[in-house]
Amino acid sequence: LGHTVNSFATRAEKAATAETNATKLENIAKLAAASKTLQRDPETFEQFVEEGVKNGPVDTIFIDANTLFQSGIAEEVAKISPSVAEQLTTARATGGLIAIPTEEYLIRIAPTEFSEPLLDHVKFDPDGYTRAESVDFLKNHAEELQAEVEQVLKERPDAEIFRESQERVKQRILDELNTTNRFPQEVNHLYATLPAAYAATRAAKMGITPEQFSDRNPLRVIERNLGGEEYGQRGAATDTIHKATPERVANTLPEAREVASEFVGRQLYNESTGLNAVVSMTTLRKMTSRSAVSKSASLMSHISAVANADKLFRHALLDHSHPDARGEPTIVALHRYVAPMIDSDGSVLAVKMTVKETTGPNEPNPLYTIETIDVEKPARMAPSGEGIERGIGVGDVATASTGGPSEKVVQLLREVKDAMLKQGNRGAYNPLANTIILLQDADLSTFLHELGHYSKATIK
Repeated sequence: LGHTVNSFATRAEKAATAETNATKLENIAKLAAASKTLQRDPETFEQFVEEGVKNGPVDTIFIDANTLFQSGIAEEVAKISPSVAEQLTTARATGGLIAIPTEEYLIRIAPTEFSEPLLDHVKFDPDGYTRAESVDFLKNHAEELQAEVEQVLKERPDAEIFRESQERVKQRILDELNTTNRFPQEVNHLYATLPAAYAATRAAKMGITPEQFSDRNPLRVIERNLGGEEYGQRGAATDTIHKATPERVANTLPEAREVASEFVGRQLYNESTGLNAVVSMTTLRKMTSRSAVSKSASLMSHISAVANADKLFRHALLDHSHPDARGEPTIVALHRYVAPMIDSDGSVLAVKMTVKETTGPNEPNPLYTIETIDVEKPARMAPSGEGIERGIGVGDVATASTGGPSEKVVQLLREVKDAMLKQGNRGAYNPLANTIILLQDADLSTFLHELGHYSKATIK
C-alpha cells in the first residue's frame, strides 16, 4: 500500500498538468488556424509565434513515435515538420519520443487539420502524461487503489464494515461535488470514487476505517464565483502567491504557539527594509491571547498569521513609521508592516505587524503585535494615505483606528489577487482547511490537480 499511496499525489498532479497543457495548446492551435495574419503574411505570423515562444513555459513538445504511426497521419505530419521527418524512423525503431520545437509545432502543425488528432497525444514533459493518459489515470487509478485495499481486506474480519465506511466517505464527497454544480453527476461519481478509494487505502494502511481517516483529514469541496476575490490554480503558483500562502498549519491557539516556537528568539529578517525583529515567548503568549484574537478578522486567520509570522514578516512591506509618542530615547521608531495572506476560504487578508526598533546592537527589535484584517470590512485600518494606527505611542499600539486601508495596502492585496486570477480561474486547494475550491472555469484537470495537493498534505 505504501508505494501506491505515495505515488498517488505525483500521478494526480501529472494528470492534471497534462490536461491543462493540452487545453493551452488547443487554444493556441485554434488561434493559429483562424489567424488572418497567417493567411495574409506567413512571415509576420512566424515572427509573432517566435516572440510568443520566447516568453512561453516550454520550448519543446513531445509525441510518442508509435502513437504517431498508429494515428495514420505520420507521413503527412513528417512532410510539414522537419523535426518529425528527421526523428520518425529512429524513434519508431526504439519506441522513443519525437521532440518538436514548440515554435515549429505552432507554425507548421497547429494551423493544419493534423493538429486536432494529435492534441490528446502530445506532452510538454517527456516524463509527463498526455491528455489521453491523464483521462486513463482518472478512470483507472481508483480501481488500482481499490484493488490494493481488497488485498488487505481479505485478511480482515470487518471487511464489509470497512467497505460500507468507504461508501459513506464517497457519498459525503459526492454530495459536496453535486452542491458545487460544476460538473455533471456522472462525472461527480467518478471524482468522488477516487478520493474515497484514496481514503480507504490510507485507512487500511493505518488500521482504521475510511471514515476515521476522513474525520482526521476532512476533505471539503466548495465552489466560488469570481468577483476579484478568488484565486487561481496553484499548479504554476507565482512567487507572489507563494509568499502569501501560509505554510505551517495550526487549528487552535495552543497549536499556533507550538509551531511558532520554531522561530521564537530568532532574528527575523524583512526583505524590503533589511530590518531584523524578534518574537519573544512573552510576546507570543500575548499574540495568542483572547484580546489579541478579538482584533483580527477571525479566529482561524489569527491562528494562521501567528503560526506563520516569520514568513509573513519576511515578505511584508513597511506601511508606516513614526517616532515614539512618549519620546522614549531607546526607541528609534515604531514600524507598521503589512503582508498579504491567503485565508482558508480563498480570500486575501492583510496581516498587520508592529515592530519597535530599538537602539543598541544587543537590544532586539521586538515584533509584538499581529492581527489580520479583511479590507472589505475595514474597521481598524488607518485612513487612506496615513498608514496604520497613525501617531500612537508604545502603550497604544494595539488601539484600533477607524477608516479605510492605505493605498499601499490596497495595492499590495490587489497584486496577490491579480496574480491568482492570471493563473487561470479554475480552482485551488487550501491546506489550512483541507478544502478544494472549484472556480467558475473548473475543468477536468482542476479537481485532480487539487486532489493531488490534498493527498500530499495527508501523507504523514
